[in-house]
Amino acid sequence: MNGNIDDKRMAIIGMGVVSPIGSGTDEYWSHLLNGTYGIRKTEIYDEQVYSKRLFGEIRDFDHNTFNKEGLNIGRASAFGLEATRQAFEQAGFLVDSSQDANEIGVCVGTILGDNLTREETYLKHGGDGACTEAPFSFSPISSTSQNIAKCFHLSGPNSTICTACSSSAYALSNSCEMIRNGLAPMMVTGGVECFSYIGQANFIQIHALDPELIRPFDKNRMGTLLGEGAGIIIIEPLVQALKRGATILAEVTGIGLSCDAYHESAPEPSGQQLMRAMHQALSEASLSPGDIDCICAHGTGTVYNDSIETKAIKEVFKDHAKKIPITAIKSMLGHSLGAAFVMQIIAAVLMMKNSTVVPTINYKTQDEECDLDYTVNAARKKELKNVMINSYAFGGNNASVIVSQYDGVPSKTNGK
Repeated sequence: MNGNIDDKRMAIIGMGVVSPIGSGTDEYWSHLLNGTYGIRKTEIYDEQVYSKRLFGEIRDFDHNTFNKEGLNIGRASAFGLEATRQAFEQAGFLVDSSQDANEIGVCVGTILGDNLTREETYLKHGGDGACTEAPFSFSPISSTSQNIAKCFHLSGPNSTICTACSSSAYALSNSCEMIRNGLAPMMVTGGVECFSYIGQANFIQIHALDPELIRPFDKNRMGTLLGEGAGIIIIEPLVQALKRGATILAEVTGIGLSCDAYHESAPEPSGQQLMRAMHQALSEASLSPGDIDCICAHGTGTVYNDSIETKAIKEVFKDHAKKIPITAIKSMLGHSLGAAFVMQIIAAVLMMKNSTVVPTINYKTQDEECDLDYTVNAARKKELKNVMINSYAFGGNNASVIVSQYDGVPSKTNGK
């Protein structure tokens, strides 16, 4: 990635979000700003084992809106379709009738996709493994990206990425590379996730859920709480966006990826690979640690994740570490698994636009191991030019991404 970087600068030109605290970027921002807590006892899933569980559930959403033209759209796909519709609307594209859509690609991150559709069919028909009398409900994980392509007539490259909870970060990275390799002029990318009986059961089995609150970096944190939703962003080369006269919401300036290669769920204690991902993102963005104005932390509320992320930030940012405001929006949304990163990147772009760091809520007691400048319980005004977003996952799949305000300079070199 040496030399002129015109061809690698990626502009974000549209965003859409469906979350437990609001749908659409305006509503999402309002609730992030005010520290709205989107976790509550489930209403939709009334099986006894789940009805008492806390979950970031999206209510008053009709996922049948997109069940047209013979498509069988599951809940996760419907979230993704609504977020995509919003993103195209913001970008000024009417893709249903535009030839511009012909080569646009799709790359979506998810862990379970429309798995709920399969689970409900299985349960409805008595748990019969064959389900030979059940209605057709073929919904592989790849159906989420495929449904976006079908509904919006996007015939570019189409793929679904699963790297556990960093899936939408890896989807963004793959989307950037597909554009740079000439496979698509523009990409629809992000993540989707919805409630899953299997997903809930897995987190219950490993004792990873807090029985009361999700409270990142708090001394009394006991685990995470899950949520659902979707976020979609549309990216294209900055030079192309400028030629079209597009509104540039932000730039993706640096991406770092690594793997702990350590354990199926626990983070590697030294945090070396978390540091490596952050260093890679800084290097690709040609930024120094002092250039980062805010960190949108992975911040799951689990004991080890929060302490190791804090440790890694201190090692990477050194003397600057305690000067950087840090926020963890999972405190409001819950952990939306494969969609978690894109929820963060949309929040980061909105924070830059509004010169405000949104709060980490539910924080009461300081942990001596987590001693950075967490923006707790109330938003903070601050000019933000460069924001780092961290996303870590089961299997040690780590990602750090930097988004930056467009500086108005269409051409520069990275000095390497």
